[in-house]
Amino acid sequence: MSSTSTSANASARTSTGTSSGTGTAESVPAPAAATEPRFPVEPTATTAEAATLPPKIQARLAAWYRLSGQFERADALLDEIAGRGVTAALLDEQIALALARRDAAAVRSLSGERLTTFSAPSATAAFARALLELGELEEAGRLVEELLEEATDLQTVQAVAAEIALQVGDPGDAYDRCQRELAADPARVAPRLLEARIALLSGDPETARRSLDLALVAANPTSNQLGTAAGLADLLGQPARAQALRL
Repeated sequence: MSSTSTSANASARTSTGTSSGTGTAESVPAPAAATEPRFPVEPTATTAEAATLPPKIQARLAAWYRLSGQFERADALLDEIAGRGVTAALLDEQIALALARRDAAAVRSLSGERLTTFSAPSATAAFARALLELGELEEAGRLVEELLEEATDLQTVQAVAAEIALQVGDPGDAYDRCQRELAADPARVAPRLLEARIALLSGDPETARRSLDLALVAANPTSNQLGTAAGLADLLGQPARAQALRL
């Protein structure tokens, strides 16, 4: 990744409007102009160059390929990473790629391997979230009900439970779950992003922008969270920010 793209990503996460000159993280930015230019900098690397990058940079590049729709390049790079051995992080990215392709069979197969090899409540919660995205609401709900009994305090479990509440048409429950999570830790990214979605669905873009800004204050959002944030930025009329978040 170039220093330019890193800087761009950082500025995208923190760029907000100011209120009364304070410039605080909670300021609400003005709506983006319709002519806002697309962000010009994109990471580029040949297959041979990508093979020589440090593992962490390879993982970030694979995620960017996925988020930008370059699935074949992501697949090739993940195969390169897999040559060094299977890890939980590798399986998570392979699952995310299969999900982006809407390949339900691959999502289930890879998730089964993840849960067998690197079992954890957070992995089960991630599988439930994947099932939600595939439209398997009932199966996801059953998994979350079990998790709420076993690991009710786990942040990822509560986040998926809130997502399910939103999808079954109970935004009030989803909002309440978000607020409980944020009361425990205002820096949590997942409930803040869901809070932004709820605000958008409620026709309140200003609150959605503020929630998105607060979500991006976090030091280390995951690639999936950045992808979600990029989608929200698109819906809020911030195309340059959305593209920068995908870098």
